Amino acid sequence: EISRTSTAKNCIIQDFEDSSDPKLLPLGNYGGITQTMPVDKGSSAIQSNREFSTSVQGLTGTYTCKGIRIVRIDSKIDYDWGKGSPMTGIGSDSWNAEWSGTITVPESTTYTFYLQCDDKGTLYIDGDRITSSSTGTTKNSKYLSKGEHSIKIDYTQDTGSDYIHLYWSYGNVSKTIIPSSCFTTNIPTNIPTTDQRGYT
Repeated sequence: EISRTSTAKNCIIQDFEDSSDPKLLPLGNYGGITQTMPVDKGSSAIQSNREFSTSVQGLTGTYTCKGIRIVRIDSKIDYDWGKGSPMTGIGSDSWNAEWSGTITVPESTTYTFYLQCDDKGTLYIDGDRITSSSTGTTKNSKYLSKGEHSIKIDYTQDTGSDYIHLYWSYGNVSKTIIPSSCFTTNIPTNIPTTDQRGYT
């Protein structure tokens, strides 16, 4: 058994069509969705009543695969899973991810965004599609005023290699991965103080 204090970051929620897996700890039914929780080393579990108010650094990553839905906080978009799985509960093939939140840009200027992925990805800022990529790197530019803007990245992994990287360049800043300090997202407010049990 594992017992530890939960924190807001790196949280995981799983929604299952069938929550009978004995390795998962049922958390109850919220809004018609039965939620179960894997207690994984390095991750802190949270319970959600679907009310969001607390802001943390990073983006909300929603991963779906064959009836499983996992939500966690990801610091930035810079992943290369090879031909493997992004995490326990998600297969290596035929899965999707969506990252959403806020991006804060440091100055009012034109930003060039580069999306590199395999298999498919699309970047949206303020609801506008900026660029889409399918097994490679694409780029596009957009003028943004200094401050906060909404951001969403859709990703689909079919088979084979799976990776996704989000870069930008602007002004005197050359092409670089967008740092986690530029991303914020919201998390549920009713975080339990401890995880009661789990598995290794």
